[in-house]
Amino acid sequence: MRDGEKTKKQLINELIKLREENTVMKEYLRVMDKKSKQAEVELINYRKHIKEMVIERSKLEKTNQQLKFEIAECKLAEKTLHESEAFYKGIINTAMDGFIILDLDTNIKEANPQANKMYGYTYEEFLKHNAKDMVHPDYHYLFKQFKKDMQEKGYFRAETVDIRKDGTAFNVDIKGVLFEYKGEKLILTINRDITDRKKVEKELIKANQQVTDILESITDAFFALDSKWRFTYFNQEAERIFKRNRKEVIGKNIWDEFPTYFESDYFKIFSKSMNDSVVVHTEGKGIFINKWVEIHVYPSNDGISVYYKDISERKKMEEALRLSEERFSKAFNYSPVSMSIYALDTKKYIAVNESWLKMYGYSSDEIIGHSGEDIKVWVEMDDRTNYVKDIEEKGFAQNFESRACKKSGEIFTVLVSGVAINLDGEKCVLTINIDITELKRFQKEISRLDRLSLIGEMAAGIAHEVRNPMTTVRGFLQMIGSKEDYVKYKEYHEIMIEELDRANSIINEFLSLARDKADNLKLQNLNSILETIYPLIKADATNSNKDVKIQITDVPNVLLNEKELRQLLLNLTRNGLEAMPSYGCLTIKTFADHEEVILLVQDEGNGIESEFLEKLGTPFFTTKPDGTGLGLAISYSIAKRHNAKIEVKSSPKGTSFYVRFKVPE
Repeated sequence: MRDGEKTKKQLINELIKLREENTVMKEYLRVMDKKSKQAEVELINYRKHIKEMVIERSKLEKTNQQLKFEIAECKLAEKTLHESEAFYKGIINTAMDGFIILDLDTNIKEANPQANKMYGYTYEEFLKHNAKDMVHPDYHYLFKQFKKDMQEKGYFRAETVDIRKDGTAFNVDIKGVLFEYKGEKLILTINRDITDRKKVEKELIKANQQVTDILESITDAFFALDSKWRFTYFNQEAERIFKRNRKEVIGKNIWDEFPTYFESDYFKIFSKSMNDSVVVHTEGKGIFINKWVEIHVYPSNDGISVYYKDISERKKMEEALRLSEERFSKAFNYSPVSMSIYALDTKKYIAVNESWLKMYGYSSDEIIGHSGEDIKVWVEMDDRTNYVKDIEEKGFAQNFESRACKKSGEIFTVLVSGVAINLDGEKCVLTINIDITELKRFQKEISRLDRLSLIGEMAAGIAHEVRNPMTTVRGFLQMIGSKEDYVKYKEYHEIMIEELDRANSIINEFLSLARDKADNLKLQNLNSILETIYPLIKADATNSNKDVKIQITDVPNVLLNEKELRQLLLNLTRNGLEAMPSYGCLTIKTFADHEEVILLVQDEGNGIESEFLEKLGTPFFTTKPDGTGLGLAISYSIAKRHNAKIEVKSSPKGTSFYVRFKVPE
């Protein structure tokens, strides 16, 4: 029983133990199940991670392939870039324009060979400069606009005057553009030498202006038509004749603006020239003016040019000339005396003979139909008025002296006589002109030489007698002035000695006038003597707050007495300096003119009054309060001894003395 109970108890214990073990096992299985699930999650995550790594690796492989491809493309691009750089560099280096690269401060960073050649620098020298160094200072103001345009637009264009290394200037067309290279902003300029183009443009503008000036100054009406009969030019004489303003007709059709022309022979004339490209000339009565007209039509590449001239006066003159030739052919046309005929009412010339034309230098066409006032043959119009007054009141004027003007501008003196005549019912004046310029000059020269001769004889006669006592007085004054008792009178002694010296210099000037022949003439160069004495002349100018400049050119040697020429130069230059106010400038020039060597002394004074000009060179004539009137007289005497001439031209702006030396054969 006990064994049975024990067995049962043992079984219960074992059962309990089994339950406990079962519970433990369940717990173990639960834990294991939980860990299994965690492991499964971790496995899933690991698989997912592996998958992601596979995807990432695939991406990396793809990226690697792309990088390899991009590297290959970069290498190809780099190769292409190098080839492009070499290609463009070759173009730039062989370009005819200058290519210059600047930084933003306009320092030169690079330049092609043409730029170096254009500016005259080596490549290394060029890179040491700033662009401003190459531009003329007058154009430096463009740099402000240059920088502004670069900042706002990125490009710039202008025309400047640049300076080469040797200092010569030339015209340049500059184009600039902003670009970036290796992270740095730079400026590329293309410089083109346009000096020749500028010259051509200037000549073209000048030529066009000359053509315009000619067309506007001619007495013909002129207009131009294009191939569609439209006006392209209409000068002022055309405006007067056709009574139309050029602004109203330019660009308009001639047949619309002047329908009367279309219905006349002018249409045929103009069409013939236009269509057949031939020059057409005709004359007849005008449509717009009831006068004789002459028409010249010239074809061009794109139309015609028409000259429309009023020849009524010419027709009248032709008839008048025919009558004149019949009546006065021998007495008038072939006379060695200058003769002319003009209408008394209009004062216009009807005829002039060959002697008159030769005297005044005009052609017959320039004179016939014009008055003396029109062509300015009279210098003083008051003379003309008085001459005409005598003709109108008395019917003649005899030996009327006046000054006349040639076509060249040369002024000469004429003796005019005239008588009123009647030609075919028209009152006219027959005038005879005699050139007395040389006669007047000879008379003046003879008068001056007579005075010089008289003064010279007087000077030679009294010089010895006057000089001896003067020398004695001067010696005693010097001796007395050195004594102690007379020291207090030293100032007075010096004044007396200076006055004696001045009197002696005047006597020397008198003696200079007495000489009529030059001595010691040697073949010398005028420039050398001028350069030697220039410092003395410069000192005189400086002491009087004035300036002096010399302009010498190569001149041939002439026969000169250096001492006398120095005196001549000092006389003329000191006169010029005294004639000018402070800060005036005296100009001394030398130049050759045909067979003469010219010495010119030109001041900036107020000029010499015309009434005094004829008296220049006359002894004792002076306009200076303290002058002796001998300086110019001596100068004229020196010029005469050198077989030279002195000419004077004066105006309110100054006076010019021309000394003309003959070049020996």
